[in-house]
Order: sequence, then structure tokens, then C-alpha cells
Amino acid sequence: DRGLVFSSNYNQSGDIEGCDCFVPTGSHVTIPSGSTLKLYGAVTVASSASLTLADSANLIQTKIVTSNENTGSIKVQRHAINLDHNDFIMWSSPVANFNVANVTAPHAVQRYKWDVNTVNANGNTGDWISASGTMASGTGYAVEVPTEFVSTGFTASFVGKPNNGDVSVNVYK
Repeated sequence: DRGLVFSSNYNQSGDIEGCDCFVPTGSHVTIPSGSTLKLYGAVTVASSASLTLADSANLIQTKIVTSNENTGSIKVQRHAINLDHNDFIMWSSPVANFNVANVTAPHAVQRYKWDVNTVNANGNTGDWISASGTMASGTGYAVEVPTEFVSTGFTASFVGKPNNGDVSVNVYK
């Protein structure tokens, strides 16, 4: 029973482990790059608090749940570097209700997801289709790198309720 309560600001390297995590009003928590926040249970972030996972930081939740018990919003940052023109990066959202267009916002680019049922140019099933709107849990999206980011790289910031739980995916042959 090691519930984590961040009653003040926190930004220290190293792994943290506990049962649940609560970030109360006024607290701002950053899990730095290379560090892991490992929990058995839920994450709760108050509306005027923040929990940020820097690039290469992880949130791991081990409790088997039938529905997502997390509340509040977190930010997950992911850096993309060493890019070339016409590159696509595969993304999957770590948070609920995240719009695929926000991966590269404000730049509008091509976005695709794999559809096992779409007939391709060879007459077989399975093809990339245009993607828009909310990213589905457990689904990969190929997002084009905006020209503006080729030389500098960029950080995608996923903001929302952290995803948790099993994701069932039909696999076809």
C-alpha cells in the first residue's frame, strides 16, 4: 500500500513505483526522460495540476482492469529527430480521445492507418487508408513528417486521460 501523492512539484530522474498516483491541485509533476512511473492501480490528476511524461519516460500500470480507471489529463511528449523529406512516423496514442491531426499540429499532413479489409491495387485485402479524427486505442497510424520539421525535428505532445487496460484486436490472415 504505497499510494503516491505528489503534494508539491516534482521533477527528478529515477524510477518510481507505487499502488496509485494522485497529483492534487497546484502540483506539477514531470517524469524525466528515461524514468518510469510504475503503478498497480490508477492515475488521478486534479484539473489544475499536471503530470508530464518527458520523451522516453514511461507510465506502466499492472492491474488487470475491464475499464480505464484513470481520471484527469496527462501530457506525454515524444521527440522525432533525424528526419528526411517524405518520412512517415508510426504513432499510437497513449491517451484517450486524441485527434490524429494534433500529432503534427498546426501543420496539416497525410495520415494513414492500415485496414485489413480494404482491397489494394493488387486485388488482395489490406491497404493503407486515410485517417482522421480520434485515434483508436491499440491502432498504429502512419503520419507524414511536415517539411518544416525535417531539419529541426519536433515533439509530439499527447494530452488526455492515460489509456489503460487490454485492447482486443482482430488479426486476419
